[in-house]
Amino acid sequence: MKELLKERPNANISYKLGRSYLNYGDQRGRALPHLKNAVKDVKKIYDPFSSDFKSAPIEAYYYLANAFHLRTEIDSAEFYYKKFLDEASKKQYLKPMATRGIEMCATARKLIANPVDVVITPLGTPINSTFSDYTPLVAFDENTLYFTSRRVRPDQSNESSFESQTGLHFEDIYVSYKTQQGDWLEPELLNINIVDQHSSVVSVSVDRELLYLYRAFEGNGNLYQCKAISADEWSTPEMVGSDVNTEANEYYANIAPSGERLFFVSDRKGGYGGKDIWFVRKLPTGEWAEAINAGPAINTEYDEDVPYFHPDDRTMYFSSNGHASMGGYDIFYSQLNDEGVWSTPKNIGYPINTTDDDHSYIATPNGKKGYYASRTNSGTGNLDIYIVEYSPDEESLPILDLASFAVLKGWIFPAPGDSLPSDLKIFIVDEKTGESKGEAKPVKRNGSFVFIIPSGSTYNINFKIGTESIYSEKVEVPKDQTYQELNREIFLAPKGSSVAVIAALKDEALGDVLKWRIQLANSTDLIPLGSVVYYLDENQNIVDSVFVSKDGYFEYKPLMNENYALLPKLKNIDNSELDILLVNSTEDSPELSMTESNSIFYAVSDGSDSEEASQDDTSDSQNESSTLDEAKNELNTTKDGAAKNTEQKEEDEQLLIRFNFNVVSTIPQKEIEAIALELKKEYEESGKLQIELIGSASHLRTSRKGGNEELARLRLINGKAALTRELANLGLDINKISTIEEKSSVHVPIPEEFAGFTYKLPTYYQYFKVVLH
Repeated sequence: MKELLKERPNANISYKLGRSYLNYGDQRGRALPHLKNAVKDVKKIYDPFSSDFKSAPIEAYYYLANAFHLRTEIDSAEFYYKKFLDEASKKQYLKPMATRGIEMCATARKLIANPVDVVITPLGTPINSTFSDYTPLVAFDENTLYFTSRRVRPDQSNESSFESQTGLHFEDIYVSYKTQQGDWLEPELLNINIVDQHSSVVSVSVDRELLYLYRAFEGNGNLYQCKAISADEWSTPEMVGSDVNTEANEYYANIAPSGERLFFVSDRKGGYGGKDIWFVRKLPTGEWAEAINAGPAINTEYDEDVPYFHPDDRTMYFSSNGHASMGGYDIFYSQLNDEGVWSTPKNIGYPINTTDDDHSYIATPNGKKGYYASRTNSGTGNLDIYIVEYSPDEESLPILDLASFAVLKGWIFPAPGDSLPSDLKIFIVDEKTGESKGEAKPVKRNGSFVFIIPSGSTYNINFKIGTESIYSEKVEVPKDQTYQELNREIFLAPKGSSVAVIAALKDEALGDVLKWRIQLANSTDLIPLGSVVYYLDENQNIVDSVFVSKDGYFEYKPLMNENYALLPKLKNIDNSELDILLVNSTEDSPELSMTESNSIFYAVSDGSDSEEASQDDTSDSQNESSTLDEAKNELNTTKDGAAKNTEQKEEDEQLLIRFNFNVVSTIPQKEIEAIALELKKEYEESGKLQIELIGSASHLRTSRKGGNEELARLRLINGKAALTRELANLGLDINKISTIEEKSSVHVPIPEEFAGFTYKLPTYYQYFKVVLH
């Protein structure tokens, strides 16, 4: 066709091609060059049925403006909208839309000039595909995601089934679950989909027991609901009651988190334009009352769609191609005041909204993030799902009533190798009224659970397996306290014929007892949920296992075999970057530290001072040697933490910061401050300062890239950087200090015969040292 048009230009064919592409979702970007050719030959009198007619009609200007608008080429779009208005007859049916297009161009300029401070990221595979993926319904804990897709099914049962109007596969409903490590699992097709009919998910209740969906039969769309039968099965969908469904089309629904209101979209008579947002309230009988239009503050003469009612019970997000849209459907929000009146809808801004369609916005409970669908040139398919994160300083966000509710969420972990009991359920009851505020099962796939709890009361939370209560607690949610997230980690462990529970309620979940703690290189980072530590015997066989709390604590087990080792399994974290420390030791506790080698941590306890062994020389590049006694002597420190080296002159003072094995980046603030103060004191007393900086590591084998030489080098670099900052804070310029030498050293290669000995010797040479001359 391209070659034919080059040889014999035909504006009419170019016009028809351009319009066809504009109407065909993922091909719309191909419309522009054809419409640009079409406007080269435009006639006001047009015969659409003549095969000999080569000119394009006056509408070509409007559709070319439309094509430029979709590409955010605002000046060109506005030019051709105006040209169309100038050239078209007074009664031309597209004139109102061209005028509307010019209004949208003005809005686009304003929003683009004042972008919101956000980071937008596509969810990527396996959620987004080369087909259309949209209507994301993410649970309030962001660990479960229902969505609609037109992709080919895993079993390819819909491969040859297409909708005649669009040429696309019919809509199907999928669900994906997030692992404890934060990865989305492969989406699963729900059992309620029909091969040659649309099934689109529109809402899911907070407890995930009710699912609402859209289905269309013979051109008529209606809203349905179904109940969860099991983790993998839903009941046969039934039409939503009352007058929610009519002979008109109903497109979308959203159940309020409280369950007391259902918002939906319909093009029925009695509205304000095309599609309108309506709602029904739940009666005391549990049935829905009659439908009420949301009113002229929300609905316009154009289309409103995809409402989402926030847990604060007053904020609604929705999409509209009316109001102050910059093009296509934009996302807006409006809020109810105390009198029940909606505020003027506000556009949530660019770049979330674009000149194409943006819709299906779901805000997280705190409003700082949102999930939505958008049709952009950078997407994987025709429509893709994105997540938007707002800057902490962004001022365009709606002011949510975050004191009106709290979020209770968490994870339930079965014992390693087990699955969650099928009859495990969580109950929440208002202590004062006895009223149920929620009951739900944890998600079978990942063990997550989430509840929205009204503030201003105290609640009893009960975890039951069948009729047996395995764990309960009382939670107070104050009335006027700002946003609250109550996080729980519940670990199940076999206990005879029953189940024992370890609940991680606070940072130090195991209490004030002897326990291990994993510490990351960045001590503020949290341990990935679901992390496990395996206890190994001397032959590296697994003899026991424990879960790790997100702050790194796990149970100390006094095993029969004292020569055990520990093998942590943390998602995407190299064990060489970890420390394992014994916490809350007493006089009766074993004196243990852990040393990592090839990802396994071995127990090293204090040995006798009389045990000695000769040591090999260090490498030629280091040109120094040490013995066990010399290493121990180096540990004799002064009261202020400075160490003395007996081979140096008495006036030469060493200031050390010691590291746990394999750690390079943790520079204790108090210790570096003490060293800086000592240097400042020396400078003020003598008027000069000469120092030597040394980074050191032992020869105990390490899995770190670059080996012990790299460990020593990084300790020197990090130590010097920290020291420079502290000296600057004290007003002392390090450039005025005479640095005699900077070096990194690897000390004391441990002979193989000492591998089983109980020395803490390897930790002697893990340091950053400042030698004061």
